[in-house]
Amino acid sequence: MAELSGLSKAMATSLRAERGRLALWTPVALGGGAWTYFAILGEPPWWLGGGLVAVCGLLLFACTRFAGASGVRIGAAALFLLALGFAVAQARAWHVAAPIWSGDTRSAQQLNGRIFAIDRSRSGAPRLTLEHVTILGVSSERTPHRVRATFFDAAAETIGRFQIGDRIRILGRLSPPPGPAEPGAFDFRRKAWFERLGALAVVRAPPNRAAPEQATGWDAARLALGRLRARISNHVQTQRPDQIGAVIAALLVGDRSGLSAETVDSLRDANLAHLLAISGLHMGLISITAFGVVRFLLALHPWTSSAIAGKKAAAIAALAVATAYLALSGATIPTQRAFLMAVVAFGGVLLDRPAVTLRAVATAATLILLWRPESLFDAGFQLSFAAATAMVAFFEATRPVWIDLRRRPSLRRRMLSAVGALSTSSLIAGLATAPFSAFLFNRVARYGLIANLAAVPLMGALVMPAGLAALLLMPFGLEAPALDAMALGVWWIMKVAETVAAWPGSVSLVASGPNAALALIAFGGLQICLHKAPWLRAVGLVPVVLGVIAWTSHQRPVLLIAPEVRLVGVQTDMGRAVDRPRGASYAAGLWSRRDGDGSDQSAAADRWPSHSDGVTTSERTAPLPAGWRLRVWLQRTPYDGALIRRCAHRTVLVLPRAEIDDAQRKRVSGRCLLLDRSVFRRSGALALSWRGPSPTLTSAADVAGRRLWTTPGFSTYQ
Repeated sequence: MAELSGLSKAMATSLRAERGRLALWTPVALGGGAWTYFAILGEPPWWLGGGLVAVCGLLLFACTRFAGASGVRIGAAALFLLALGFAVAQARAWHVAAPIWSGDTRSAQQLNGRIFAIDRSRSGAPRLTLEHVTILGVSSERTPHRVRATFFDAAAETIGRFQIGDRIRILGRLSPPPGPAEPGAFDFRRKAWFERLGALAVVRAPPNRAAPEQATGWDAARLALGRLRARISNHVQTQRPDQIGAVIAALLVGDRSGLSAETVDSLRDANLAHLLAISGLHMGLISITAFGVVRFLLALHPWTSSAIAGKKAAAIAALAVATAYLALSGATIPTQRAFLMAVVAFGGVLLDRPAVTLRAVATAATLILLWRPESLFDAGFQLSFAAATAMVAFFEATRPVWIDLRRRPSLRRRMLSAVGALSTSSLIAGLATAPFSAFLFNRVARYGLIANLAAVPLMGALVMPAGLAALLLMPFGLEAPALDAMALGVWWIMKVAETVAAWPGSVSLVASGPNAALALIAFGGLQICLHKAPWLRAVGLVPVVLGVIAWTSHQRPVLLIAPEVRLVGVQTDMGRAVDRPRGASYAAGLWSRRDGDGSDQSAAADRWPSHSDGVTTSERTAPLPAGWRLRVWLQRTPYDGALIRRCAHRTVLVLPRAEIDDAQRKRVSGRCLLLDRSVFRRSGALALSWRGPSPTLTSAADVAGRRLWTTPGFSTYQ
């Protein structure tokens, strides 16, 4: 009994010590509220978020004033933060509301718009994002705020004549942002909604320059900054017309249009792709370089070292450099997130507080979730905060060890301390981000630690400091030596990536799991990082283990059908087979990746079962589990006898080109699972799984629900 009493007292003491760390859970609660808004299947009424905040705010006030138990107050605060996260996400979704194209998708439309951004698609085709769009014959209420146009054939060769801010006229076929290629997969419609991107255009005729419009104020400054970024990128890639120049342009101004697929693949397979995205690492290296240089210069003269608080002056200079780099790099969401982290860190220096703590990380995450709650589903947000939280938590927990090593006078011990800190940082960051990388990209780089140890030190010691020098010297035409030094470091990083990516087994492919699995793993990881008591950290292992079990026991759908039946995929003993070797390449690649397979579409098409049972060229068939059979019949106007004959017992009959009338539907009712065009118009992509004698059908529409971004025109009639 005495032992139990002592144990309970120790647990109570540790729980009281945790109260000082409750603020670290603020972004977790906000994120939970935002996740709830995005997860529900029906768009809530506009007043719900504000109403929840009001009710939970009154509850929190009452508990603060009258409740004696601290646990009640903590619970009320958690409810308030959950409601606040929900309300902020809902307000943000309505704030960015803009029309989604719901007009003709077959005929070409004449568009007039101003170039907002220039980039390239996955296939390398040039793309222009247009804003201030007008469409001939379409009212402004139905015109999307932004349109992304992809150029092919002769049109692609003329894009180099235009720059950001130019107004052009194009003739293109419009379509709304597409839904997912598989139920539960990445839904581009939500991302497009928050970017106010209401339509995609395919353009094959060369664009024409339209009459320019006069930009003023902030609009003019934004366009001028965009042109400056384009000039820097063109200048760098003119000086270095190879992949090294393309990487330098990506690092300096965020222009990745010159990167080849081979470069991106090698960096990704070596777990070095994070070096391409301007994020926390780049912002940190640039600002820390500025901080160190200014502090060093101020310490050179006795008057400046005594009259000026060097550390705070250097922090102000670092913040100024970080702000300039934010603007110059395009101010993308990952860069904005990194900038907020830098503001929190150097703000701590100005306030004489530790620069990098879990509170600083939590503050940055809170600000981002209040500003852009949709970032919760951004890969950069998840990866960067997973790495930052894990590293800061580890070094806070082992701080006495590292302080002791640094105090040793031996140079060898100091070097071992530096190497150990770098190795440990890479290891901890890799472990923390591995579940997110596996879930988001279905791949884990086995030798990522080795590649990062070989590449990241040079990134900090040479590449980014030289990049900062190049940007500062470029107005005077003296940037060549700095760019050469930067190119040397980039060459080494690319060589490391190519070497490591070529090693046998450098990448492990992982099949997709349910969203709940990643949520459990993330929640358990947060418990391990944010709690201080060892037994509470150990409790965090429970949801991690449950998440791994849920992930590994998850079964992929047997039958997948892409939107509009552009592609059909069936799981076989050799892997997923698809019914055609070309076309719908995005769906084929996504299915292969989420299966953890990695085969290309041609190889997957070779797996399709061959038959000699009289099946015509207008049909494709395949066996399914539990004695079921798939028949994809391409007939446009199916006649009754053939329809009844094919709609047999335990058959999934897919009619991608035909729509069955009510009379025919009654004649085949109950005979087979019939999927015709009317079904696919409502459902989008379909997935069928067998966990018994009959299939379970899931549609993309069921998973996505009826939300602002899934229903064109929804926001105009609610």
